[in-house]
Amino acid sequence: MAKRLEGKIALITGGGTGIGAATARLFAREGATVAICGRRREPLDAVVHEIAQEGSRAEAHTVDVGDDVAFTQLVQGIAQRHGRLDILVNNAFAIAFGPIESLATEQWHVNFRITLDAVFFGIRAAMPIMAKQGGGSIVNIGSTAGHAGQAGLAGYSTAKAALENLTRNAAVEGARGNVRVNTLAPGVIATEGTEAAFADPRARAAMEALIPLGRLGKPDEIANGILFVASDEASFMTGACLIIDGGQRASIGAPRID
Repeated sequence: MAKRLEGKIALITGGGTGIGAATARLFAREGATVAICGRRREPLDAVVHEIAQEGSRAEAHTVDVGDDVAFTQLVQGIAQRHGRLDILVNNAFAIAFGPIESLATEQWHVNFRITLDAVFFGIRAAMPIMAKQGGGSIVNIGSTAGHAGQAGLAGYSTAKAALENLTRNAAVEGARGNVRVNTLAPGVIATEGTEAAFADPRARAAMEALIPLGRLGKPDEIANGILFVASDEASFMTGACLIIDGGQRASIGAPRID
């Protein structure tokens, strides 16, 4: 089977851990030259080293994607150096928990600066580059948190909901240049942060009971979905949201009736 991303240049934000790292490794195996970015150098270098050990191409960049100037320069620099930019995966996010009544304004904005604003910066920078070269694919990583309410997640879930409508607007505007823009919404995935949040076996079991498939998702399972959406296999897909959550949003959450 031919590699699905052979010759493609891809940039993945938040590529040092979790879903971003899994996506970087998979894209590289599928033939892409992968650039990953984040704020911490050590995990980025570890992913690049792993990819290089497998004989594929990757590079790491330390950047705060919430800085519009720095992120724009990174996107443009990668395109200039490699001659094109085919795929942008806006995966980085930040989260501040707290009930609305006690959530400070600064905490509210934490949820938007990376989770939403940085996605806008990335789309704005990448879209004209991709249109000029004849097309490209932008995948914004949303969350099923953006599809429902949950106590303590008002800022994060609102930012993720807004991200989906930003995706739809960008898809409409990008279509003329053959730039596809889609969202992928993961459910509860066993990343480092999630594993820590559900370290208590009782909390873990309670969460898994809400998921029809009975377990947390794996980063590689989300990476497979991102690969499909980013690849030419999804060439007629734009402005859409692909949900990968083990069936959680398909359920009303009621206990099983036997």
